[in-house]
Amino acid sequence: VYVITVVVAMLVTRLLPPWFVIAVMARDVVIFFAGVYLKKKTGILVESNNLGKAAVVAIMLVIVIALFQQDFPPAALHIMMLVSLGLMAASMYMYAERFVKLMKKHNAKR
Repeated sequence: VYVITVVVAMLVTRLLPPWFVIAVMARDVVIFFAGVYLKKKTGILVESNNLGKAAVVAIMLVIVIALFQQDFPPAALHIMMLVSLGLMAASMYMYAERFVKLMKKHNAKR
């Protein structure tokens, strides 16, 4: 929730591009609602994975670089946004894979 608030504020002030903010928001919203659904259906609360933690660290680095752009090489922000996008995609894949596996396991018990 805090990350979304910060990136939206940075979008409004034109420090971050819309595509990046949408990606961050979509990731957080999907993970949140999938987690709520899984908890409701199975009683299982899924913990974050290491790729998810790495993605959040990368997003934080994007925020820092965007705030202090004058202290970084011109391409640093774009490179870090692409790195964080890759980590977000990889962590989403792992979350989705685990979600499907847990739902199949739960449905097989029924």
